[in-house]
Amino acid sequence: MKLNSIKYRLLLIILVCVLGMLLLMISQFHSTQRLIELNQQRLQLVQLNNELLQMRRHEKDFLLRFDMRYAEQLNERAASLAAQLAALSEQMNSLTLPVQQVQGMLDALFVYQRRFDKLVELQSRIGFDEQQGEQGRFRQAIHALETQLSDQAQWQILLLQMRRSEKDFMLRKRMEYAQRQQAVYEQLESAVSQSAARDTLVPLLQRYQQGFLQLVESNRQIGLNHELGLKGQFRAQAHLLEQRLTRLELALQPILAEQQREVERNGMLIMSMTLFALLLLLIQSFVTFQRAFSAFIQFFYRCKREYQRLDERKLGFAEFRSLAAVANEMVESRLEMERELKEIKQELARLREQQHVSAH
Repeated sequence: MKLNSIKYRLLLIILVCVLGMLLLMISQFHSTQRLIELNQQRLQLVQLNNELLQMRRHEKDFLLRFDMRYAEQLNERAASLAAQLAALSEQMNSLTLPVQQVQGMLDALFVYQRRFDKLVELQSRIGFDEQQGEQGRFRQAIHALETQLSDQAQWQILLLQMRRSEKDFMLRKRMEYAQRQQAVYEQLESAVSQSAARDTLVPLLQRYQQGFLQLVESNRQIGLNHELGLKGQFRAQAHLLEQRLTRLELALQPILAEQQREVERNGMLIMSMTLFALLLLLIQSFVTFQRAFSAFIQFFYRCKREYQRLDERKLGFAEFRSLAAVANEMVESRLEMERELKEIKQELARLREQQHVSAH
């Protein structure tokens, strides 16, 4: 390619523009795809957070209403959350984030779900209302005991005190009420054991107390408050899951910000390089054109007084060199014509002189 030609110089400028735009488009496309992936990761983390909140809501609904429908919904949410975490773990391979964070979230989710399933199992054994499970058997025993003690006012007072402690425990989940119930139970058992109806009343009383102690133990395993037992365990796992999810979001933000800065840097670098190359070509082409044009102007001015040839090597563009060659040929032709005309004039002068001499 002859870069000293105006045509090829223009083609080179166009090529630089197209190449710069193409590089910019490729860089922007690649960076935009990267940004889209990172934003999808961030949105997926937001979706995971929403799934986690929905799962915790089903947990609260179950603990409040003891409806198996909420336990099933929680398990469905947990399965969906586990699937999304597994997919996220595969996508993390393309990022600088450690995959162990996602694996830790999966482990915490597994422990949380296992603890919650254990709580559901214990609550099912206790009974979801007063007529099911241990509560139902316990209620039948106390009703039978109340019937047997209906004509004993003194024992009924102890029974009412025991039932009040029982209700306080079931309502407030505090062991002091269970201990108070145990103390009243021992008084009533001692009194009943000395009566003639002890063979009938003592088994009923022991059956009632055994049912109550089973309820106490089951509630203790579940957790007397949100920090104890299974409640405390799966609550701790849920908080751990939330913390790891938050840390993952915080770790993703610098990567997203750095990628945005990289897009800006690459765009500015490509535009700067393209602009520099274009300016260099344009300035060089302008200087070369100006020199060649000035040489031609001076040539035409000089031709008014004298004939001088153009030095083709000093002209930058091939088109001006071609013009210079044509101009030099024109000068040579003009000089040749002038020489021939001069010779003809001399020959005519010589002929006139000979004719004049012949005439005399």
